[in-house]
Amino acid sequence: MKRFYSLLAVLALLCGCAAAPAASPVPEEPEAAAPLTESLRAPAHYTFEAASETGVSRVSVDAAVHIPDAASAGILAAEPALFSGEEVRAFTERHEGDAPWRHALSWEP
Repeated sequence: MKRFYSLLAVLALLCGCAAAPAASPVPEEPEAAAPLTESLRAPAHYTFEAASETGVSRVSVDAAVHIPDAASAGILAAEPALFSGEEVRAFTERHEGDAPWRHALSWEP
């Protein structure tokens, strides 16, 4: 189970990490400020399902999408990276801490 959550954390970090386009030396003129809901064209609801090849691990997402009522949002460039097992463990520890369910479900190989 620990491996599943570690893998899920790594997948969450890597999803959407694509090479950022080179920055233009000349700043572009901002378009007319349309609300984020219009410019992003995001759905009001998002569903997703995936399973491992063995079918043991499954991920199911069924979420409402909430976009703030704003004209713009900051964008950060992300680059793909490989993480060591120790980095994944540290990330999970930092974000899960001493969650009560963690000890009940964890096991050491």
